[in-house]
Amino acid sequence: MSRFQQWWLRLAGVWPTWLSRRSHAIPESSNSAEPANGPSATSDTEKPDRTHLRILHVSDIHFGSTFDLSVWEYVAGLVKRERPDIVVCTGDIVDHGGLFMLACAKQEFEQLRLDTGVNFKLRTVPGNHDCGPWGNLKLPPFSWNYGLVFGDRAISTRWMPSYCRYRKKRHLYRWIFRLGATSALYAMAMLKLLQALVMGMDSSRQELMNEDDTDGVVFVYLDSNHQLTLATGSVDIEEVTRLKAKMLNMRDLSGATSFAPRVALVHHHPLPIPDARITEGLTSFEPFLVLRNSGVLLRELNRCDVDLILHGHKHYSSFSRLGYSLDYKTEGEIAVLAAGSAGVTHAEQGRNSVNFIDVFRSGRMAYTTIFFGAGAGKPVTELFRNSHFVHGMEMHKMRMHRRAVERQGQWIRLLKHDARVDAGGDVVVSHEVEGHHFDRDLNSSCLPVQIDVSMGRIAHNTLKLSEGSVRAGHKWNNKPKKPERSIRCSIEMGQHLSVSSSPCSYGYSCVGFNTYATTEWETIRAFELQERTRSNTGRTVGMESVAVVIRVPIQQLELSLQLPRDLVSPDPQVRVLRWRSYPDVPLDEKMQFSETIDQWWVYDSDSTQHETGRLVRHGDNWRLRISNPLVGHRYEIRWRVRDAVDLEVLTADQDEAVRLETEETTRRGRAELFRSWLLDLPKHQARKTSIEEFLKAFLVAVCEPSFQSPGGDPSNDLEVALFAYDSGLHELRLVAATSETDLSVDSALRVPLNEGVVGAAFKRAVPTYYVDPVLSGSRDYAAYLFDMGTGKGDVWRYVVALPIFASTSPFSAYPFDVAWSSATTIGVLTISSLSPASGLSALAEGVANGNVAYGALTGEPSEEIVGPPIPEALQSASANDSAVLGARGPVVDYPRFWSFSHLLVDALESPLRSGNSEEGGAAHVPV
Repeated sequence: MSRFQQWWLRLAGVWPTWLSRRSHAIPESSNSAEPANGPSATSDTEKPDRTHLRILHVSDIHFGSTFDLSVWEYVAGLVKRERPDIVVCTGDIVDHGGLFMLACAKQEFEQLRLDTGVNFKLRTVPGNHDCGPWGNLKLPPFSWNYGLVFGDRAISTRWMPSYCRYRKKRHLYRWIFRLGATSALYAMAMLKLLQALVMGMDSSRQELMNEDDTDGVVFVYLDSNHQLTLATGSVDIEEVTRLKAKMLNMRDLSGATSFAPRVALVHHHPLPIPDARITEGLTSFEPFLVLRNSGVLLRELNRCDVDLILHGHKHYSSFSRLGYSLDYKTEGEIAVLAAGSAGVTHAEQGRNSVNFIDVFRSGRMAYTTIFFGAGAGKPVTELFRNSHFVHGMEMHKMRMHRRAVERQGQWIRLLKHDARVDAGGDVVVSHEVEGHHFDRDLNSSCLPVQIDVSMGRIAHNTLKLSEGSVRAGHKWNNKPKKPERSIRCSIEMGQHLSVSSSPCSYGYSCVGFNTYATTEWETIRAFELQERTRSNTGRTVGMESVAVVIRVPIQQLELSLQLPRDLVSPDPQVRVLRWRSYPDVPLDEKMQFSETIDQWWVYDSDSTQHETGRLVRHGDNWRLRISNPLVGHRYEIRWRVRDAVDLEVLTADQDEAVRLETEETTRRGRAELFRSWLLDLPKHQARKTSIEEFLKAFLVAVCEPSFQSPGGDPSNDLEVALFAYDSGLHELRLVAATSETDLSVDSALRVPLNEGVVGAAFKRAVPTYYVDPVLSGSRDYAAYLFDMGTGKGDVWRYVVALPIFASTSPFSAYPFDVAWSSATTIGVLTISSLSPASGLSALAEGVANGNVAYGALTGEPSEEIVGPPIPEALQSASANDSAVLGARGPVVDYPRFWSFSHLLVDALESPLRSGNSEEGGAAHVPV
């Protein structure tokens, strides 16, 4: 900077600084500056918690000879009541565009902030009355005045009074003050113009877009007074070209800016107003009111994907949607909203009006027109009962799809996601992508795969590419080596993903073990974990869901669900969640949406309501088809989960239902009593020793003769362990085992629900097995097992988990139409083996091959199981009984073996029945 320039800068700064010492304490704001009287209503700390942004659109205030204070006071009352974040004025702020009147008008807005206590931002564009005398001629220096007061580099007007306060003074005082103030203002303006001349800037120019418009909406400021003649208007086509250049870089800005609604501000109306009933005069008929180049402006704003145009000028309210087609495949619409006068009284109803525009987190906008004056309008209690969305939901999704494609540089033609859930909570997932297009070079040949489950595990050895992917030569990268709850890997496409590459089609399938809840208490537990960790997965108490997260723009989504037939009234529903920071969605290096740990999902009621009717049932399958799903959203099909026993459904006989319900309640209470007694074992050494003696006796009398290979060492090959269910923490705790294990309260092994074979057996209330796929050569998708606390540094290779019910005769004490459930289960008894030669492997493999005698489980209990008392059977059991208790061959009498495990319940009966409560009291072991 030269010395000459520095001298002019100092000179330009001296007088305004000196003059501002006498100014009023009124903050100054402009289109690019924050209000100075406090933090913004949308500060950085508050943005994530806001649900919407409210804009007040006013126009044609006409501070001057035609101004009516009562009309303006009504507007001030609306500001105080509704507390808008932004006030937009689309021109004709004053009657006469003199520098003094414009300065007073600006201070009137500042005074409105102080009087109402609302810290709004002010956004304005000039009208024909703001640019020249009588609003018909655009002549310098009048044409410079608006930019000098409301422009981006405006002069200081804080020392000026507001218009209403100035108007209340006496005539003599007003004329004297106006004469002096006008001289001072023009002197400041001349200094500002000289400063701009030296710096090579245009001080009267208003920028098309402001960098600080980041509060959920992007404003476009258009001056429609180019070549103004007799109140007609046009927009300089060069300004429109500059606007297109700025819009080109929108995709490189933050996600919130890229997806934020785009609102253009202009004074003259681009479309005729159909409701206008004004008497035509010399300058009040349509050719003098509509923009002369409105067609060009609408075309270019459409190409910039502007959502809404706000205007005034005619003092009439109107709303229109203009459909357009830019080419053979791109269609859309642009909305045009007009406001009436906010400061001039009209005898004709409907000509005094303002508009409120609500900008929601989803990116949609809704407008409400408030009519007042001349007897028009609704009661103050009903002002917002006529709100309407600016665009329909389908159009909104289409616009967001276009912007997401522009930002991410890729899109998918069709995504199919199919989930088949079985009665045990396992799920088979099939995920197919057809036509993945790339509009920009991704500098990669891999596409990411993200699989997340809230419970259980995804079995790694079931993650397979689809048949089409295998034929196309696709391969896995970073495939997991063990079951995981969250899988992050990628698929190698075999080609560079760029504009020149052909669209990719690929798919995969996998199996989730214990992924879904099968009882209501499981869903409650999942909800409690969600609240405790704030890792919002979108769960609701009593509900389960299958979901798809939209990571790239998709034209068509198909989400399919198959549920087991034995569910009681699942009543599937659609629910849509959005990422909490939406529309500022984070992208990874592959330009795909990726969740961050500091955010979570929130419910989107608007999208949910729109998509609800698209869920269609076909037999046991439900299918949801959605066009243009929103990126950063999660689309779910959820269903209600009830306990397996629904006594109201089982019988129509009310007396029988009451009896069964009473028995069920008794079983639940008895199970809880047994659980509490077992969970206290670590505190009572005598009780613990007694239970361990029972487990050892069970191992020697039943397990070793039945499953131990000849010549093997029973102490190394087999182990029996007991897990009790903690209903408070919803987990299974190891309370006793035949090996030397530290089972103190602090170090006890805890198995969360839906984890491992122990959790699966308890949840399903049926025997569950595990065979190590590596040892057996099986491709079974069994879940990852926890170390059973053996201290051997390895997990068990074979495990049979037997749920223990609150009955010594679980297969005969109650009718078989009343199923046993996890709510009436005490815990799980496990028999484990490390040896491939163990007979336990034959039992587990027999279960896997369907060679188990399930008679007692499926409805026909044999008399042999119910026959002799179980304690005597256990006492007489020996190696010679292997044919009865379970041989190493392919066929095992599994129900009989399971019945023997319930001797534990009989062992617990003694202290409970006798009411023994003395410290360390031992249970009676029937061996």
